Amino acid sequence: MVRKRFIFGLISLHLIMGCTAGDEMCKASIGGRRGACPSTWIKWGGKCYKAIMVKLTWSEAKKECTKMGGAMVAPRSQEETDFLMTLLPLQSQFWINCNDLKEEGTWKCQDGTDEVEYRNWWTLGEEPNNRRDEDCAVVYLISGEWIDVDCISLYRAMCVRPAPQLHF
Repeated sequence: MVRKRFIFGLISLHLIMGCTAGDEMCKASIGGRRGACPSTWIKWGGKCYKAIMVKLTWSEAKKECTKMGGAMVAPRSQEETDFLMTLLPLQSQFWINCNDLKEEGTWKCQDGTDEVEYRNWWTLGEEPNNRRDEDCAVVYLISGEWIDVDCISLYRAMCVRPAPQLHF
């Protein structure tokens, strides 16, 4: 019994003291909206999410997510999109990791290194329409649907990373 308490105490101490992940200090907590995510990230569906509030180009946003130990998000469902929309001010658009830079009309969406099949193009606007050489995608927050835009436009972004798994 004493040994179990000692081990539990060591695990608890480790969680309280935190751990390092990349350049960012991460402090794990059990439960709650943050879950086991770093302090500025929000847990949902087994992953950690962070909104980049500063407006960047698509490539700058992608680099910023990577620098923070994550990847630019590519939503996998409407439920995930609905969650992401709660992390930004109303009527904000944000970059997602979807583009047709390699081949016009062939859209690639990736969540880290995994290809994402889900698509949610704005049908009323006949998206993606490639007007003015639009090769990158944003979520349009009024509807949660996607539109294609010029990759050098400035938008906020959403980053994702796996939630740390706590093993006992």
